[in-house]
Amino acid sequence: MLSDRSFEVACVAKALAFAAAVMVTLLFVLVDAKPAHAVTFTVNSTADTGDATPDRTCSTCTLREAIQEAMANNNDPTVDVINFAIPGAGPHTISPNPELPDIDEPLTIDGYTEALGEATPATPTRWPSGRTRCSRS
Repeated sequence: MLSDRSFEVACVAKALAFAAAVMVTLLFVLVDAKPAHAVTFTVNSTADTGDATPDRTCSTCTLREAIQEAMANNNDPTVDVINFAIPGAGPHTISPNPELPDIDEPLTIDGYTEALGEATPATPTRWPSGRTRCSRS
């Protein structure tokens, strides 16, 4: 039969072993964790093609492809950004058909980045639903 002192030592040893195991597990989790970085995708085409293999790159990039890439990179809660740099004289029209993919992670779509070289810059207006859109006055 164990004395009270031996029992206390055994309990402390078990607690220390458990704490050490938890610390080692946390260390492996922290070392293996990859930081989430925001990614900026730049729309440079008014086409409506999709991206068959989202891989965090978008060379000829449509709005649909940029949204697909942003949703596929699994870096929530980091906010990715979609900018616009469509070549040629504007204004440019993007006509998605069918509807654009759902956006289920934080995402900024910045229409103000499209430089049309016009004297009248884009200004925000409100749709009846309260969502913001860009328009030219």
